[in-house]
Amino acid sequence: MKEWTVSELARLAGISVRTLHHYDEIGLLVPARVGENRYRHYGEEELLRPQHILLYRALGLPLDKIGAILDDPQFDGLTALARNSSGNRIDDRQIATRMRDLAGIEASLVKAMQDGTVPEARALDTALERHRAWVSDMWNRPCTPTAYAGLADIYESHPDFAQRYQTLGKGFSRWLPAAMCAGARRMPEA
Repeated sequence: MKEWTVSELARLAGISVRTLHHYDEIGLLVPARVGENRYRHYGEEELLRPQHILLYRALGLPLDKIGAILDDPQFDGLTALARNSSGNRIDDRQIATRMRDLAGIEASLVKAMQDGTVPEARALDTALERHRAWVSDMWNRPCTPTAYAGLADIYESHPDFAQRYQTLGKGFSRWLPAAMCAGARRMPEA
């Protein structure tokens, strides 16, 4: 099983090491194991959790509610997305708009791949910047090129993301992360 250190996971998720330490302290994101040297090590199960946390934070939920949502064995993602921190429904149009935006961005990228565009092509920069802006919107903070490349690594290495992207187009689960990394190398750091 592949493992990531706290600094590697922080880079991949686009959050600070201090944030990951805080998440561990409050039980929101506990490492798969802690080594004898007290270094935290995260496995594939933990790799996706920061993205869920960032998504729910962007929707205004506090950390204690996010933990309860993610740890609930009866967890229903759609119901959870439809509730905010006060327990009231979030505007369904807001969620639908964000998901429609993502679907449009992904469709344009799938089409580019199917048309034979190589992941390193500068012609993808506009679509990749739209994707990165969508990620920033969901994270409710800027997605730096380094964080975007880290997210690409998560997309490629986590089986849930790989499976999802493969359903959008044969080979897309490898093509998209390669395009994201290539695009991130061309993006200026803020």
